[in-house]
Amino acid sequence: MSKTKAVIFEIGATRYGIDIMSSKEIIKLQTITPIAGTSTVIEGVISLRDKVIPVVRLGRFLGISEQDYTEDTRIIIIEINNRKFGLIVDNVCEVEDILDEEMQKVDLMVGNNHYIKGIVKKDEQLWLILDIEKFIF
Repeated sequence: MSKTKAVIFEIGATRYGIDIMSSKEIIKLQTITPIAGTSTVIEGVISLRDKVIPVVRLGRFLGISEQDYTEDTRIIIIEINNRKFGLIVDNVCEVEDILDEEMQKVDLMVGNNHYIKGIVKKDEQLWLILDIEKFIF
């Protein structure tokens, strides 16, 4: 029985997850410096331990209406192919084991769902598991 450990977070009223192996750390929201001329999904850059890291408003990237930043807003630092970036999310909920047989594949050809690896039902909630390696900013 194979399983994946995932970071579960919220954007709006929906829960999402990403493989914890892609996640380097989770930090509180900090000052973001906007960069003119970048994609609208790029909120700007932050300085983290003397490294400049671009941060993405994940809800905007996925086409979800934006929430105002709150005390619960977090940045998940991701590293893919030796490239670090931050994902701004409304709230980080938990780290959870997901068994392979719990994940159902998505077969919809609408919107940005090609970033969705699968859907997991836990209790009465649906979690959309994202395929972070397909993200291109």
